[in-house]
Amino acid sequence: SQPGEGLITQYWNKKTGMNPDTVTVTADKTTSGINAAMVKGGTITGKVVAAGGAPVRNVSVHAASTSSGAVGYTTTGADGTYSIGGLTAGAYEVSFDPEPDSAYAAQYWKNTVVAQNATPVTVALAKTVSGIDATLVKKGTISGKVVNAADNTPLAGVYVSASPTT
Repeated sequence: SQPGEGLITQYWNKKTGMNPDTVTVTADKTTSGINAAMVKGGTITGKVVAAGGAPVRNVSVHAASTSSGAVGYTTTGADGTYSIGGLTAGAYEVSFDPEPDSAYAAQYWKNTVVAQNATPVTVALAKTVSGIDATLVKKGTISGKVVNAADNTPLAGVYVSASPTT
């Protein structure tokens, strides 16, 4: 591990949000006492595999705080494992996003594709939450034909979309 690895990003005076304290600097004077005591963040680890158990590499794994807006992310290695460190304490939604040309669909931890149904992962400072694994499923396909209701002639240039519900 590298020095500073897994530490929470913070501003002076132990501020971690978007409202840091300011420091006034005067020309030709030293402003002293601007020290920092860094805190080791929490870590989420796991493994991403395909339905048959084979590891899936290059999956983007994102941990997004459900309250503070804090995020952490990484990419799975060749063995499908990942580790996201430096997280503030709290609940996180963990998502798994394969490469765009992958045969696999994106999902959240515990096999849901809808953020509102995601099971949060609780993270504590300086602790590791392991076993946040994913088994990816293959993408599906929807096909059909869009026609004019009056005469049943095919229509071109119609935008069709689909959204997950579960």
